[in-house]
Amino acid sequence: MERKTRRAAWLLGTLLALPAIGILGQTFTDIGAGLVGLEDGGAAWGDFDGDGDLDIAVTGNSDDVGAAVIYRNDDGAFTDIGAPLAPADDNASVAWGDYDNDGDLDLLLTGDEVDGRGAVSLIYENDAGTFTEVDAGLIGVSDGMGAWADFDNDGDLDVFLIGEEDNGDDIATIYRNDDGLFTDTEAGLIRLEDNSHGSWGDYDNDGDLDLLVSGDHDDADEVTALYRNDDGVLVDIGAGLVPMEDGASAWGDYDGDGDLDILIAGNTDDGTDTSLIYRNDDGVFHDIGAGLFGVNDDGSAAWGDYDNDGDLDVLLAGDDDDNTEVILVYRNDGGLFVDIGAAIEGSDDSAAAWGDYDGDGDLDVLAMGDPPSGPDATRVYRNDGGATNTPPAPPTRLRASVSGSDVLLTWRPGWDTETPQPGLTYNARMGTTPGGPEILSAMSDAATGYRHVPAMGNANHSNVLPLRGLSPGTYYWSVQSVDTAFAGSEFAVEESVAVGIVDASVALDPGWTLLSLPAPSVTDGLPALVDAGVDTAFRWDATAQTYALVDVDALDFVSSGYFVHRNPTLPAASPTLSLAIGAPEAASVSMAIAQGWNLVGVPDGGMSARDISPSPNTVFAWDGGRYRVASLLNPFRGYWVFNPSEAYMVEAAQLRYRAGPTGNGAARVTPRPDISIALTLRMADGQRRDAYVGVSDAASDAFDDMDLPQPPPSPRRGDPSFWIVGAGAAGRLMRSIVPARDGAAEWIAVVDAAGDAVLAVDPGSVPAGHRVTLRSSRGDTSRGDGLRVSAGRHEFHVTVSRDAPAATRLLPNYPSPFNPDTWIPFELSHAADVSVTIYDLAGRAVRRLAVGRREAGYYTRRGDAVHWDGQNANGEPVSSGTYIYEMRAGSTRRMRRLVVGK
Repeated sequence: MERKTRRAAWLLGTLLALPAIGILGQTFTDIGAGLVGLEDGGAAWGDFDGDGDLDIAVTGNSDDVGAAVIYRNDDGAFTDIGAPLAPADDNASVAWGDYDNDGDLDLLLTGDEVDGRGAVSLIYENDAGTFTEVDAGLIGVSDGMGAWADFDNDGDLDVFLIGEEDNGDDIATIYRNDDGLFTDTEAGLIRLEDNSHGSWGDYDNDGDLDLLVSGDHDDADEVTALYRNDDGVLVDIGAGLVPMEDGASAWGDYDGDGDLDILIAGNTDDGTDTSLIYRNDDGVFHDIGAGLFGVNDDGSAAWGDYDNDGDLDVLLAGDDDDNTEVILVYRNDGGLFVDIGAAIEGSDDSAAAWGDYDGDGDLDVLAMGDPPSGPDATRVYRNDGGATNTPPAPPTRLRASVSGSDVLLTWRPGWDTETPQPGLTYNARMGTTPGGPEILSAMSDAATGYRHVPAMGNANHSNVLPLRGLSPGTYYWSVQSVDTAFAGSEFAVEESVAVGIVDASVALDPGWTLLSLPAPSVTDGLPALVDAGVDTAFRWDATAQTYALVDVDALDFVSSGYFVHRNPTLPAASPTLSLAIGAPEAASVSMAIAQGWNLVGVPDGGMSARDISPSPNTVFAWDGGRYRVASLLNPFRGYWVFNPSEAYMVEAAQLRYRAGPTGNGAARVTPRPDISIALTLRMADGQRRDAYVGVSDAASDAFDDMDLPQPPPSPRRGDPSFWIVGAGAAGRLMRSIVPARDGAAEWIAVVDAAGDAVLAVDPGSVPAGHRVTLRSSRGDTSRGDGLRVSAGRHEFHVTVSRDAPAATRLLPNYPSPFNPDTWIPFELSHAADVSVTIYDLAGRAVRRLAVGRREAGYYTRRGDAVHWDGQNANGEPVSSGTYIYEMRAGSTRRMRRLVVGK
């Protein structure tokens, strides 16, 4: 088209647009940035020098004179840094991305190199602001574009290329980035050219990027195809989108429902210039009839929230069937798109992009192309709308789960005062150093969260991000929220995750330690343990129920715990073990829990006692030379597990692989004993051992949940042992609870000591009205001061009985007031026939409760006290009010009042 004709058309279009401009107001102002005027190329914002403001990269031509320039933003003044870039046009493109994960932005450039190299696809590495061409070996493309995307979720940016090769063939392919080496994946994409375009976005929120492409196939058919990413395999889903060429596309969640919608523009197969918005409804895309101006001819389409109201607006650039050049801004009003009359001069062969160059909190516009009013122009338009943006809050509850060399990052959503929560995107980073980007670059400032590129986060709207193929080591990661104006929150509190080999310190107690390994050692044996003075190790033979001596250098992981001995005269030490935590065989270990005692280990991340035993009080830790019941089991420690019944299997999985408890059923709740009395064995050298006896109506004579088994003693010679005799596999008990018979209970206790000791009853544990008697096999008896015990093995009889009350008493009923049930407790100083009669206040007998003959004792518990159900002798509920109850015990009479509630 002749420039004179285009200028006339532009003038007419401007005059016709004046009423709209007057109504909606001019929001954007050309700042006169002094940039080289270009068309038929690409333009992109990016903070390449990390100084907190957006710089510019452009490429294209002006009257067939090529240029490719990087402009540094110095407080709003743009300076050409003289980067040695290859000038390219023919629908050229530029894209910022940190392909080498060093924390600064590198540049991808595609197009037809004006100086004669033909079609090129070039990577320029940023080294402290100096750009050097990388010998990446990418096939050159023109009449298309290039884009960065981590399509294989390994943390580094791969390269997508689409367009026309130098030989005229169409192409669409992905180069996988393997530590800076690029390999054509031969992804099987449809080959497109004629201003073809592609854009990446996770439309199905499964944590990997999907691909939308459009263009011309074999100079015949327009195509728009959506490829779903299935673990690195791209599958055309047949989305039913309008076929287009000669245009552009972009992903964005315009309706704030948490999934990506599509903005696409171009020329359809009937020659109509079209701009459409497709709403994503669970992976099915519907044209919303947005009424956008149809553009093509190397145009642009971009989402961005220019007015900071929390929803995505639209930026379109290009020309239509009548060669009307436009750059339009559409405001999103609840899903209705309104042209605001931004008065940005239109261009063909154009490019336009959102970015907040002046840091005032709203999105400005970078636009380039061939306008009808004059020569090629590249302009920066300042947004003077006045609505500022508040950055969002960061995500919370960061979690990482490991599967071999893969890690799944998850988090809870952030929030924002403008953008609805589902409309936020998320941007993760991971490094080998705290705050570092060595594995996954967020292209954001680690300290402030400032985004170096105006784009949604690398996880898009998903709250999960898988990273694959990590080498063994410890990784540090975090994630930020990104709102619709591309403002990033601060990063969440950094977390770490161990993958593969991890160096871990092991705390060794003086003398004996109950130890386990959560993963196999990567060294030859365990020299660190030997160097720390560990000279002996015992495992437990669950079949023979006895210890077995093993080599310190041959300790297995997880499936067994070990008693290891370290010379107690040596200084304290915490040797460091190199373990393959991420080894596949350490992810989950099957353990057989035999009947009787088992000495087991713990996987990485720990586990609970419920994960390994369904019975309460059957898992024990060795703590300071004494056993205690364990509830949380920690890695590097061994634990005793008592199984009173048949053998079963436990899958001891690392925490990151575990979906829930792995034990044999849910743990049962242990009833509390009515009486629990502490017995203590004190050695002359200060060592102490405890055991407990008690009484409960809920107990049985056989081993049950109220009993507490005692693990085998440590292999150390001379350690004292003290236990209550049980039955069967539970032959040694730390606590024995039995039912009382005739008001008394009896046990046998065993002491095995290498020296003198004293066996005594803790008087504070003996309830009122009871007495405890210790009697040795020689007939020695103690009721308070304890028994002296000589070296050797001795048996003792322990008896708990009730003392008779000093007087017969009638006690207050409980509960009170009540309706309908209450219990009436009493005490008898002597045996008697007992009855209780209820009277009303007029003295009339309401109900007589015959108790029968009772021995002297305490009848205060619900099982012993007199029960009244609140009914009279005819079985009718009594009225609320005050009543008298009288107890007769032989010749003794006692009376009290009770109250029946409403």
